[in-house]
Amino acid sequence: PVANGGTNLTSGFANGITGADQWRLTSGFTADLMPLLNLERNDNPSFTGIGTAMSLSSGIFTFPLTGIWLVSLHTEHYMNGFDREINGRIQVTQNNSTYVQVARGAAFIRASSANTHTATDCSSIVDVTDTSNVKVRFGVASDQNSTTVADTSQNATFMTFIRLGDT
Repeated sequence: PVANGGTNLTSGFANGITGADQWRLTSGFTADLMPLLNLERNDNPSFTGIGTAMSLSSGIFTFPLTGIWLVSLHTEHYMNGFDREINGRIQVTQNNSTYVQVARGAAFIRASSANTHTATDCSSIVDVTDTSNVKVRFGVASDQNSTTVADTSQNATFMTFIRLGDT
């Protein structure tokens, strides 16, 4: 029984996590960009994905299985100056065409004599009912073109996908 007429949030989650994957930015840039490009799957020796990996084509991610997925984005930025708004963004399509922004993380930089770093974080739970149509992409926007940080040996700007259970 669920109190107050709510929904039983544990149905479909009895089998545990059946999918987990992680990708990261490999080439930094100084501009707005949607979708993020130059991405690689995490290849650190300590990383092990669960299940089938996400597919990537031209900055668009395709889910390997239907289900309820937790999608997260972490972005790192720097500049020597002022950038009053930096955004990391997650967009989802339900029809493999029209994207809607479902999450945004925001930060700012205020520096006067050296590079200063900041980061954004955002996440969304995505109901993937059809792997051909439900897709996700990530982007960055800033007022003053701070640099988005990339690293091929550790996560700086990165995306995480965790399949929580059945749809």
